[in-house]
Amino acid sequence: MDPITYPAVLHPEEDGGYSIWLPDIPGCISQGRTVSEAMENIKEAFGLYYEDAVEGQSVLPEPASPGSVRLEAGEFVLEMSFSPAAYLAKRPAEQV
Repeated sequence: MDPITYPAVLHPEEDGGYSIWLPDIPGCISQGRTVSEAMENIKEAFGLYYEDAVEGQSVLPEPASPGSVRLEAGEFVLEMSFSPAAYLAKRPAEQV
């Protein structure tokens, strides 16, 4: 299965670290001390949404183009690439 890619908005926090969210996925929000940690955390948050979509409890919307995402001062966009196979392989069998 091909990776799923969505734009992720990173917001630098005043006290350090980053808030991160996927504008196309309602409620898909996380944070991290570094950009790398924030990206890994948003993949985990998206994984839960993905599991719901697989079970028919939600729908995966089409991703917006990164250039169309509205940003506030200091924010920036990176593409989050999510591999369903890698995510599901990490989950304990009873959770999948």
